[in-house]
Amino acid sequence: MNGKANVINHLQEFDCFSPWPADNQLEFNTLWCRWIRVEAQSFIVSLRDFPQKLLNIKSLALWGKLAGAEFSPSKRSIRTHRVQTGHPYADEFVERNMCPLKFYYDLACDVESLSMAYGLCWEPTITQCSL
Repeated sequence: MNGKANVINHLQEFDCFSPWPADNQLEFNTLWCRWIRVEAQSFIVSLRDFPQKLLNIKSLALWGKLAGAEFSPSKRSIRTHRVQTGHPYADEFVERNMCPLKFYYDLACDVESLSMAYGLCWEPTITQCSL
């Protein structure tokens, strides 16, 4: 799982239906791949003032490969921002790019019980949370 060539091979395995450019055209700012394992007896997501749980999972096991990749930006996607730190410090300039960090995964899951609330009464609530 280590090394640029190995990680790129894993990315291509995870996303085998997408066309990939030639290896010499792929440049990354961030590139990593890890084998993960997550276990939990219970996992609950609830919203305040709502008695019904949004998500309720019992006996969760999640395992597999997780990778992250951020392509090197082109000149058009690099932005320089001035950060004003105030007196007595001088202003600093930070370079930011518009390339997103993308996650690739090949995960398996084993769950004893999963219940999820969704429907007409939840849609306005979730929309309000997403603002």
